[in-house]
Amino acid sequence: MIGQLQSDPGLRSKIEHYQQEFAENRELASYVDGLWQDVHAWLKADLSSDASSIRAKVTELVIELGQELLKNEPLRESIDGYIVETVPTALESVRPKIGAFISSKMREWKDHEIVEKLELNIGPDLQYIRLNGTFVGGLMGLLIHAVTVMVAAH
Repeated sequence: MIGQLQSDPGLRSKIEHYQQEFAENRELASYVDGLWQDVHAWLKADLSSDASSIRAKVTELVIELGQELLKNEPLRESIDGYIVETVPTALESVRPKIGAFISSKMREWKDHEIVEKLELNIGPDLQYIRLNGTFVGGLMGLLIHAVTVMVAAH
């Protein structure tokens, strides 16, 4: 059939004619739209449910994929090679967008939000950083003051 579609202009014309008829048929368009609305509503209801059959199936498939990857080293190496080959090129095209996104989010944050995010991610080490910063800043201020006093005295 594919060969015929490529080589037979009459068959292509016939199929294009049927496509045009389907596209112009309001009853068919209404039916397909209603069908899509039903499928969309079912998807939303299923995915929002704790007993989602879609989520269960996707989870099952991901587990199977993980198990297959654990067993199949050539497949892992092939996927790794593909990732190493394609990701840098793909990232180059979106790098400016990523930078702009991060910058815009940083500009939106208030000072207290930044401190909160740092505290959440750095944790207790943040107190040591604050204390060290205060101590080093105080020592530098004392050193600058001492040098200023010594230079003024001579």
